[in-house]
Amino acid sequence: MPPPASTRPPLDWRKIEMIDPEMVEIMRRKSPAQSIAMMSDANETMRSLIAARLQTEHPHWTIEEVRVAVARRMIDAANHST
Repeated sequence: MPPPASTRPPLDWRKIEMIDPEMVEIMRRKSPAQSIAMMSDANETMRSLIAARLQTEHPHWTIEEVRVAVARRMIDAANHST
């Protein structure tokens, strides 16, 4: 649940991107299953990119340490996205 509006930082309109109307129409035509599959694929891509960067920055880390760090970064990003 997002924090109450009174405690959220103000929106930074410079960070808001407009969605191409053609892309909106394409997305509307997707079935719920297709939308979920796309989100899952995007999530997996993000996890892979974060893991690759962490492995480069910390070559001595085990796979489990990388997995934990990826999870922490994703949780932190989710907590700060609202």
